[in-house]
Amino acid sequence: ADVPMDFSATVLNEVKNYDLNVRPLDHPDRLDLSDKLIITIDGDDAKDFDDAVGVEKIEDNYRLIVAIADVSNYVAKGSAVDKEAYHRGTSIYYANKVIPMLPFELSNELCSLKEGEYRLALALNVLIDPHGEVLDSSIDEAIIKSKRRLTYNKANMILDGTLDDPELKE
Repeated sequence: ADVPMDFSATVLNEVKNYDLNVRPLDHPDRLDLSDKLIITIDGDDAKDFDDAVGVEKIEDNYRLIVAIADVSNYVAKGSAVDKEAYHRGTSIYYANKVIPMLPFELSNELCSLKEGEYRLALALNVLIDPHGEVLDSSIDEAIIKSKRRLTYNKANMILDGTLDDPELKE
């Protein structure tokens, strides 16, 4: 497929006016999960962090949160960005470069769940009992603030006990 490296002027004009600062006060109708221990886990070279997870104990149960970047908040159906993303289909990863599906302002900024940054997300909230049975679940428009960016290697080291990260032991 013939996928261009650069985006058209029309697409770039559409995203240039985006406010890159996400603030909870600007989104009062969203579920505020910014105080939860939510982390991203991606490859060592990843630049766009589009999903994050968190688990917390609530009495004898567990709450699992799976969050994905809320791209639909920024990309209107039928817009130039939407049409270009549809044409591209996905980001293409090579050994030394990436051809992104979305412009940088979205792929690496607003829709990247960066550590320490407020971001808009769609969050799956699942309450699970000690036997693994789902007690309740919802999908919410949320605002999150990833507490940590982990790589797969670092996450495995924490899980197997070869790396201690006290902040993740909450």
